[in-house]
Amino acid sequence: MPTITPVDAYDCISFITDHKADVVAGVYDVMVKEEWVDLIGNSEQVTLATYCKSSKATLAARTKFENVMEIIARGNRYSSPKNVLFKNPNIKPSVLEILAKDPDGVIRKSVAQHPQTPSSALDILAKDNSQPDIRQFVASHHNTSPASLDVLARDASIPIRACVARNQQTSLRTLTNLAKDAEKTVRADVSGNAEVSLTLLELLSGDAAEQVRMSVCESAKVTLELLQKLAHDQSELVRGAVVRHRQTPTGTLSLLGNDTSRSVKTALAQNPNTPVSILKKLAKDRDQAIRDEAKRNPTRVANLTWLDRLLEWL
Repeated sequence: MPTITPVDAYDCISFITDHKADVVAGVYDVMVKEEWVDLIGNSEQVTLATYCKSSKATLAARTKFENVMEIIARGNRYSSPKNVLFKNPNIKPSVLEILAKDPDGVIRKSVAQHPQTPSSALDILAKDNSQPDIRQFVASHHNTSPASLDVLARDASIPIRACVARNQQTSLRTLTNLAKDAEKTVRADVSGNAEVSLTLLELLSGDAAEQVRMSVCESAKVTLELLQKLAHDQSELVRGAVVRHRQTPTGTLSLLGNDTSRSVKTALAQNPNTPVSILKKLAKDRDQAIRDEAKRNPTRVANLTWLDRLLEWL
C-alpha cells in the first residue's frame, strides 16, 4: 500500500474527496502532518482515523473531534496508537471511559492516572483486580466517587487504603472506619486528611501509635486544646510535632521550654514563635546544633541588643 503525503491540508482534503473509495479499500495510506489537523473536517478525519495507519498517531494527539478519538480508542491494540490519546489536551470523558475497559493494562493504568478521567471510568477501574497499582491510582484520584472509595477502603492492600484515607473525596463514614484500621500508617493518613472531623482527631490523638499522634499534631484542623493535650505526650517526637505546629500558643511553647529531649529543644530553637527567653536559654545549650539553631532564629536575632551582638562577636 503506497503512502501518500499531500502538499498541505487542502491537498489532503482534496485527495480524500477524490479517492475515498480507494482509501477505504486500502489502496492508499494518507499521512497528515500535525499542523494540518485543525484544518481538516470531521468526515475526512473519520476516514483517516479508520483507514490510514500513518495518520492515526497524529490525529490521536491533535484532533478535537470526539468521534475521531473514539474510533482510535476502540481500534485494534496492535494498530491503534491509543497511548497517544493521553497526550491530547482535548481528550473527552467518553474516550477515557472506553479506554478504561481496554484489555491492555498499561492503557487502563494511564486512564487511572489521567487528571480528566471521569468518575464513571474510575468506578470501572476501582474493580480492576489485575493490577493493584491501578486501584491505587484510583484511590488517589480527585474524581473518584465516595462509593468507589468506600469499596477501596476495604482493599487488602495497605497502600490503597492509605490513599483512600488521604483522598478528600472520601466520606466521613469511610474515614471513621479507616480510623480503626489495623495499620498505623492508614490511621495516620486519616488524621492528615483535610476533611477529617474534629471528633476523629480527638479519637486519633489517643492512638497507641506514635506516628498517628504526630500526624494529629500536623493536621490543619487540630485545635489548641488538642495541641495542649499532646504537649504532655510521653513521646518526644509527638511533643516536637506540637512545637512545630504554627498555631501552638506561646504558653504551650513556654511550657515545653523546660523539656530536656533533643527533638523538642531543636523544634523550639527553629520555631520563630518561641519566646525570646527560651531562645536565649537554648543559645547556651550544651548541644552545638541546638545552640546554632537558636542563634539563627529570626525572633532571637531581632531582639538582640547591641551589647548582645558585641559579646557574641567577641
